[in-house]
Amino acid sequence: MHVAVFGSSSVQPGEPIYAEAMGLGASLAKRGDVVLTGGYHGLMEAVSRGASEAGGHVVGITSPRPVSYTHLTLPTNTVTCGSRGAPDQERVWGGG
Repeated sequence: MHVAVFGSSSVQPGEPIYAEAMGLGASLAKRGDVVLTGGYHGLMEAVSRGASEAGGHVVGITSPRPVSYTHLTLPTNTVTCGSRGAPDQERVWGGG
């Protein structure tokens, strides 16, 4: 299953809700779900991070700026394929 999670970018690591979101991401990954997020900071980062650290596959739907904890970033413009981050992470990013 593919599960999309979007949320506030103002949540910070160390806050209880950040830890809960990481747990959600880890749970989804352990079920075998693909996690889709906005790929940026806050709740989306926490869910992505939890899923990634649990061995799951994460897709970030975002602007051309590369981000952490995503395996595939889907920009809205021209794309270039490449690797960034962990060896098993694939990304696509583009420019405007």
